[in-house]
Amino acid sequence: MEKLGESGHYYTTCQATPYFWAYVMGNGDVYGCSAYLEDPRFCYGNLNEQSFEDIWEGEKRKKSADYVEHGLDITECRKNCRMDEVNRYLWDLKHPPQHVNFI
Repeated sequence: MEKLGESGHYYTTCQATPYFWAYVMGNGDVYGCSAYLEDPRFCYGNLNEQSFEDIWEGEKRKKSADYVEHGLDITECRKNCRMDEVNRYLWDLKHPPQHVNFI
């Protein structure tokens, strides 16, 4: 809950979607982000039509990854989303804070 009071975002891009999480809808659709369920930009395919491996390695997911990396404005994303901690961790790996290894 403390994070909700933070101004801005800790990171500038979402690095978790579409690499670390997937949502499967009741109809078999596979999405990369719960905030964008039923948004075709985040739908990778349908398990009734393809295997999970084919969906995960498919063109729709690659296209979505490109959109997330180059087109998604995370200021429109909800704060403290499910992947927030993953994004914070990945951000720190790429942008280590000062004294991260200081004991």
